Amino acid sequence: MPLEARIVLGYKNIFGISSSESVVEIIAGISPDTLLLILCKTSNLLFNQKSSNHILSLFASTATKASKEIQQISFVLNQKRENEIFNEKTNSEFFKIVIENYSYLQERKIEENFIFIESHFFKAYLILNEVVYVSKNEENLFLDIPKEYYAEFGQIILGKKTIQYYSKSDFYFEFLKIKTLLHHYYCNDRDILNEFYKVNSIEYPDIWIFEIFKILTVAGGSFWIEENQWMWQYCNEIKINKFFDKSISDTELRLNCLFYHDGKYAILKWTFFLQHLFYKIYYQLFQLYKSKYNQKLTFANYKSSISKLISEKVLFRKVIEKSFNHKGVFIKFDEEKISGFPDCYLRYNNSILLFEFKDNTIGDDFIENDSFEYVRSYIDDRFIQNKKKAKGILQLANSIDYLNKNIEKIDPLLLKKYKQKSLDIYPIIVVSDEMFSQSAVESYITKEFGKIKPQNTKFKNIKDIIMINMSSLIDYFLSCDKTNYVNIIKEYSNKKKKFRPKGLFPNFPDIESIAYPRMSKAKSLVDFIREIPISDLSIDEQFEQIKKKSFRVITFLLK
Repeated sequence: MPLEARIVLGYKNIFGISSSESVVEIIAGISPDTLLLILCKTSNLLFNQKSSNHILSLFASTATKASKEIQQISFVLNQKRENEIFNEKTNSEFFKIVIENYSYLQERKIEENFIFIESHFFKAYLILNEVVYVSKNEENLFLDIPKEYYAEFGQIILGKKTIQYYSKSDFYFEFLKIKTLLHHYYCNDRDILNEFYKVNSIEYPDIWIFEIFKILTVAGGSFWIEENQWMWQYCNEIKINKFFDKSISDTELRLNCLFYHDGKYAILKWTFFLQHLFYKIYYQLFQLYKSKYNQKLTFANYKSSISKLISEKVLFRKVIEKSFNHKGVFIKFDEEKISGFPDCYLRYNNSILLFEFKDNTIGDDFIENDSFEYVRSYIDDRFIQNKKKAKGILQLANSIDYLNKNIEKIDPLLLKKYKQKSLDIYPIIVVSDEMFSQSAVESYITKEFGKIKPQNTKFKNIKDIIMINMSSLIDYFLSCDKTNYVNIIKEYSNKKKKFRPKGLFPNFPDIESIAYPRMSKAKSLVDFIREIPISDLSIDEQFEQIKKKSFRVITFLLK
């Protein structure tokens, strides 16, 4: 995904001076419930990648738009394309302020007045932006970046101060992780899986998955759940309401991400809800596994081993197979644990794609620390080398060396059709966190790969490194009628080769800019779900049984 330099506007950017007023006093008079619902709606719009201009136009009524303050906000916001106001980071801090001061705000609320609500909400948001986006190293920001890396790390560090990098998640990726986790247990330990279904009263697992899907795709950001249903019990446990008037940490906000109001649940932050839902299922299965096999097993150790099995051995492989589902494509995964063999070897005609998959997530420490040395070492540890252990591009360099000497052993049929000197090698890193697929990060990793790229091989070309987000591959095979991502790879590689950086913050090329015909995801999603069973009953048989039950109930009532 391309990183556009986004500037989060504060009160001073709009009105020329900073405000000395506190956020709490500015929003006093607005019902805390109204504020929480507005923030939930904002979160929903941000999750769906709506711009600040779009959000402002939705929230500002006709009367409010006529005010000088709103006109000034709109004028400054529209001066530059990169200007933003609404963002996930400030939204989270705003939630905390309302939650911690709930009773105080409730006591001071006045009769609902949309002009008052809108103008004071916007003002408070702008002031809070200034507080949230002050760097701990503001005076020295960017000054420690060497000239060689300024274009990349200027964007990476700037990006951490905008909406782009704040724990963004992808709905389909999280959704399919739940499915593949259950599939793992279906294939390897059905006793544990059946116990999980029993504990949670899940009779039809795939239908249950679709119930979650329906909730997560509901319009408006609020949903209702029937009492005593599995999701009702789960949602009831993670209500933010229990923290009203208490100090709340980022972790508590992340783990309690629903606001219960008027019989419905509103989602504070969609990313938190998705991640917590997966975590909840993950942890329940861990408890069952621990009870059956090893009472001393820690969740950290369990998570480390199971995560590799799920993300790499199941989901990554399935996604590769679906994204390169074309006649003539040969795929070989690292089944034999051969030293120097990549996570995946893929060949199409005379093009060889070597994949390494990295299931890394960013932590709060990365978000907060703006030091060049820290940010660089954080990336290097995950994609070059960590404690002398090869990672990412160093693994791929080793794989190219190995392949250069053992091509006949890996792919015996290849050299019967092509000479080795006619083969093009495309080294690729697939990542699970969007932060690491940003084009500025890819540009840095490309530079570093150039320093260690194997020389004097028998191959025709060793292309520049390409970094792809797992979510992009999922979106591709769900949206594309005839999948062959090799064409996307080759087109993008050529685009990178021709690119010449211009300006302080170049608009680095990005693989998501390569267009392809798109269709609805629905059919592909159902087909994919059919391929990873989580029950002895197929999804179609589960639907049939529900239909029969419904018919019997209707017949009984008619009697």
